Amino acid sequence: MMTGQEPGVPRREDALIRTAVPADVPGIARVHVDVWRSTYRGIVPRAALAARSYAEQERKWKQRVHASPGAYRILVAVDRGHGIVGFASGGLRRSGPVAYAGELYAIY
Repeated sequence: MMTGQEPGVPRREDALIRTAVPADVPGIARVHVDVWRSTYRGIVPRAALAARSYAEQERKWKQRVHASPGAYRILVAVDRGHGIVGFASGGLRRSGPVAYAGELYAIY
């Protein structure tokens, strides 16, 4: 019997997307570093991936979480059983066509 729920996919009530808060910074940093280390293995030199640290990313994301919400926004994907499992950040356009006011900076 089909339940409509794929194995390993969180049910709607188990996961949510919300605006990041300062307490989310360690989880955002963990996802950022872990994704880089797994995605870019064999592409980026091993030493460069090893040099990416949770502490350094926490410092950077802490600044971003406290940035002006009008200029910068971070959303987190939170799974009740696993904590932060993804994030996206964006804000005002940094460069490019004048027709676009906003930009997606990162999605992990």
